[in-house]
Amino acid sequence: MDTIARVRRAFVYDVPTLRGIADLAVKRNLWIIFDECYGDFVHEHHTHHPIASIIPGVRSRTLIVNGFSKSLALTGWRIGYLAGPKEVINAVKAFQSHTTSNPNVIAQHAVLAHLQRGDGAYESKLRSQLASARQMGLDVLSSLTRVPVPKAAGGFYFYLDLSRLLQSASGNGGRTTADGIVDSLLSEAGVAAVSGTTFGDPTGLRLSYGIPPERLRIGLSRLVQVLNAWR
Repeated sequence: MDTIARVRRAFVYDVPTLRGIADLAVKRNLWIIFDECYGDFVHEHHTHHPIASIIPGVRSRTLIVNGFSKSLALTGWRIGYLAGPKEVINAVKAFQSHTTSNPNVIAQHAVLAHLQRGDGAYESKLRSQLASARQMGLDVLSSLTRVPVPKAAGGFYFYLDLSRLLQSASGNGGRTTADGIVDSLLSEAGVAAVSGTTFGDPTGLRLSYGIPPERLRIGLSRLVQVLNAWR
């Protein structure tokens, strides 16, 4: 299965896939950069598996990236961490200290207080809210006629496969590409989306459901109405 098909299907890598990545990294002498920023947002029967925990043999060639902007809803505060072999971290610190600024002191103290005293209640509430928004969004999107309902197994995004819609889009002006559909949705439905071309997928569309439920319902309802009306 190619990368685009896998992204559309699940977003969540299972253990066999992670083992395949690990085997390839060892065989080809590659490094693994493992982004765990969405690790707290895995839905239904899926599980987030840290690659270095389930396959210890790749620990020496793995860099783990994580942050708090997603799990604690600290968007914009830009505080997180990188974990990996000591010699690599030392090199990263030497490079980073001369190229970017440090996280602001408020964010540092806020995250430190959470790590020291947090009981998980906030994260649990956030996950519950997102799970409810996800289900409501899937219910609305189930009315799409020429776009499959997304799996949305991880993160807080709906990723739509526009292949069928684009195949029948001749004569629809700028709607013959994912970028064109993004523009049309903004002008016709007042809905902002991200084209899959950003991720190397020219037929995909990404929508966030991390917004207030009523705004989400209105936005997705408008999107469904507009997409279903196109011929």
